Amino acid sequence: DDNAARLQRGARRLGMPEVPTELFNSVIDQVIKENVDYVPPYGSGGSLYLRPFLFGHGPKLGLGKAPTYTFGVLA
Repeated sequence: DDNAARLQRGARRLGMPEVPTELFNSVIDQVIKENVDYVPPYGSGGSLYLRPFLFGHGPKLGLGKAPTYTFGVLA
């Protein structure tokens, strides 16, 4: 929940829509399930690095809010 809150604070600061905590957690869970073969064994000292991101895009020239936003997580 702390990571979801951090992304929400950043989105607010940049005038972007916030990703709801439930959606954030659901996507994180799905990414872990799809990459379970790369999760190091417990106690090995390893970790699976996850990077959530949110960006705006679309056919707009100039300053202002983007017409579309995408939320994703890289593993």
